[in-house]
Parts: sequence; structure tokens; C-alpha cells
Amino acid sequence: MNKTNVIFLVLSLFLILSGCEETLPFRNDPTNSLIASVRKLYVYNTPIENSLYIFLVVKNNYDETIESKAVIDGTLRIKWRPPADYTVGFVDEKNVKLTLKDIQTGNYNEKTGLLLIGPNDSLVLMYRWDFVTDDKTDMLLKFGYFIDKNCFVVRYPNRGQYYRQISEKQVFEVTANVKLFTQTAILYAEPYVVNQCFVSHDFGVWNPQFNPCVPIDPENPCSVLQSP
Repeated sequence: MNKTNVIFLVLSLFLILSGCEETLPFRNDPTNSLIASVRKLYVYNTPIENSLYIFLVVKNNYDETIESKAVIDGTLRIKWRPPADYTVGFVDEKNVKLTLKDIQTGNYNEKTGLLLIGPNDSLVLMYRWDFVTDDKTDMLLKFGYFIDKNCFVVRYPNRGQYYRQISEKQVFEVTANVKLFTQTAILYAEPYVVNQCFVSHDFGVWNPQFNPCVPIDPENPCSVLQSP
């Protein structure tokens, strides 16, 4: 075989391999070493934001870097657990499809479509929930509230003044799953329970002429009711 034929065969092989859509299979199936878990963060910053952030964290406990074409196909469900004496007449859950656009942190290359997760590194998917359910019900309007008499707010557009309101403790169960790669199985996170108070809608700002409002602790908004 002459030199020209050898070069032609090498170039042909390179073109075939570079045009292949599938990446090589993992040396060992890392599915059992990919651990999914759910975390949350409540953010209250009147009048800009009143949201519950849900994070699906996938950690690589594998002893090697995992790299392949990403698919990111998952689901997230936030389900309210109402008080025992509450009759629910609306849809009390939010169901979300998780895709590539929900990647918050992680080594994902948009140009190549490759996702890389090193040993002990994590991929984080994030969803920001505004407390509106699948049927457009605003859950913040369904909770029972306590009045925070140490905090006046100015309500727009009529500029009426009223006390900030802190809800009774509310319970939500969050379930989530995701498939990262075509070569791996669906990962299921353990159900995560959110059990805390929230703040009612405030469409204005705190009134500095009255007692300054105690800042909200996102992990325990009820704590402001216990402040002197």
C-alpha cells in the first residue's frame, strides 16, 4: 500500500469517528456513583422577590471524571401538604420539566454538548418557584398568617400602610429525578420535605417612620415573630 492510500484511509477513519454522535461508553457504569439530592433556599426581598429556589444536586462519587453528551431530562414536583382540617379545592402542586436550560453550576459545554463531572464534583440544576401551582393558584394567598406588629410596610399604588404577615409553618414535599446521559439510568433523589414559614405578598417597601423591620431569616422566617 503506497503512502497516498495510507493517508486517505487515515483521513477517512478520522472523518467517520469525528462525525459519530455517540461518545464511547464509560469504562464502568457510573450510575450507582452518581448521587442525586434536593436542596432549597427561600428568598424574600420585598418588593422584588418572594421565591422558593429548588436545587437538584448530582454529585459524582466515581473515582474518574465522567464526560459525555448531556441529555438532561428530568422532572420536579412540589406538592403541598395542607393542614388536616383544610379542604383543598384547587391544584396544590407544581410540576416542572428539567432540561439543559436549568443548569445552574457545572462543566457543560454548550458548543459541543458535552457535560463533564469530575470526581467529587457536582452538577446543580435550579428551579425558581413563585408559589404558583399548575392551575395558576397562588399558594401565598392560601396560607394562614400571623401579624408582625414590629414591621409596617407601604403598599402601592394606594400607599396604604399595613403590618407584614408571616405564615403558619407550611409543608411541601419535593420529589425530583433526572437522566444526565444516554448511557446512564434515571437518577432519583430522596423526597425532600420543606417545613417552614413564609412571608405574604408585599407590594411596597418598609416604612422607615415606624420601627425598622427585622430582616427575614430565610431558614426561619417565623423567628421575627419572637423578636422583642
